[in-house]
Amino acid sequence: MSRLADSELCVLWRRTFWQLTSHQAPDALLATVLLRQACLDELTRRNPTAVRAWLESGGRASGGPERFWVTGRSHGDADAAS
Repeated sequence: MSRLADSELCVLWRRTFWQLTSHQAPDALLATVLLRQACLDELTRRNPTAVRAWLESGGRASGGPERFWVTGRSHGDADAAS
């Protein structure tokens, strides 16, 4: 998960939402839920302010925090600043 760019992580978050709406076996559904949890954890680790703003704005399970990300700031930039 940490190797994905911010934009790739947001795409994965969105894609897994639609996987939840498909007819999956319980084990596959659980794996999708756990993957979404890992995505949300990683998004929050990378940019807690953006995730908080997204959720406070009424963030939907099918949406993502991309619009709250600071333009030009990537995961690599955040690591370099720490």
